[in-house]
Amino acid sequence: MKEKTRKKFISERDNLAESYRKLASEKIFKQIEKLKEFKNLNKIFIYVSFGSEVATEQFIKKYLNEKKIFVPKISGEEMLIIPLHKWEELRKKGAFGILEPTNTDNYMGEMDIAIVPSVVYDKKGYRIGYGKGYYDKYLSKTAPKLMIGVSYEKILQENLPIESHDIAVDFVITEKKVRVINENYYKR
Repeated sequence: MKEKTRKKFISERDNLAESYRKLASEKIFKQIEKLKEFKNLNKIFIYVSFGSEVATEQFIKKYLNEKKIFVPKISGEEMLIIPLHKWEELRKKGAFGILEPTNTDNYMGEMDIAIVPSVVYDKKGYRIGYGKGYYDKYLSKTAPKLMIGVSYEKILQENLPIESHDIAVDFVITEKKVRVINENYYKR
């Protein structure tokens, strides 16, 4: 079921106009920057976008000197969390054709914010990823202070099929709206 849904939404996302995706990505990250939580948190774990995903490059470059940025690197069945000091450290294309850092200094500490990729999100904060479970494993082990899902409004769904191990993010942010999923976030 999830594989069929995954293929459908990758295709839908790929078919969104490039100009829409670019503008929507910029607006999504402006929404993140406006969050009061963002101003106070320093360690950001963020994916390096590829294909038609919500684009992260400009955001990463903007905050490399202001915040501590960490990006994923796949090593076998594990996702490592690597500190990134400058964009040029992303040279090696990893297992999925995504830019990854060349170093392997895996960070094991607490993370303030995780900006989590997906193929598609729903309005309850659940996602369908690419099917390898890297982020589900990471989020269940590490529990960053704030988990943010980013999505294009045009493909955001009401409900997705979920399984017991699936973890909802605290916020789903599109170019149109910030959706607070986990009201308990404010009580932490």
